[in-house]
Amino acid sequence: MHQMWQRNLIGVTIAVLSCARAPESSTGESASGSIPARTRVRAGITVLLEDSIALINGKRVGLLTNQTGIDERSRSDIDLLHRPSDATGPRLVALFSPEHGIRGVEDRSNIVSGHDERTGLPIHSLYNPTTIEPPDSTLRGLDALIIDLQDLGTRTWT
Repeated sequence: MHQMWQRNLIGVTIAVLSCARAPESSTGESASGSIPARTRVRAGITVLLEDSIALINGKRVGLLTNQTGIDERSRSDIDLLHRPSDATGPRLVALFSPEHGIRGVEDRSNIVSGHDERTGLPIHSLYNPTTIEPPDSTLRGLDALIIDLQDLGTRTWT
C-alpha cells in the first residue's frame, strides 16, 4: 500500500459514523429509570457539522462517499460540505468514488475519474482496472479525508 494512504493526512483523518444523541423525553429516562425513553439517531455528517466542525474548519477536505453519504433529511454529504462562499469553514476540494460512482448510478466496471456535474469538483475513481490503490498524488493538497459510506457489515455483491 502506498505510504501516504497508510498514514494520517497531516494530522486528521475523519470517519463519519452514525451515533446516538441524548434522550429527548422530558425526564430523559424510561420507566425503569436506566434506559432512555426516546433517543434520536443523527447521521455522522450531522454530528461532524454540528458538534465537531472545528476539526475541519479552514482545512482542505477530501470526501470518500457515494449515494449513502447523506444526513437525516437525505441531503448529500457533498452538498453539505461544498460551501465555496464560506471562507472560514471547510473547503471541499476533492471527491473519491467507490464502486458505482460518486452518486451511485454507475452500474459498470472501469469507472474513470472526472468531475462532479453539480459542484465541478474532481472525482478520483477508486474503481477502475488500472489502479489497485489510488496514487499518492490524489491526496496531495488535502488536510483531511472524510469517509462516509454506509455499510451492512457484509459483502453482498462484487
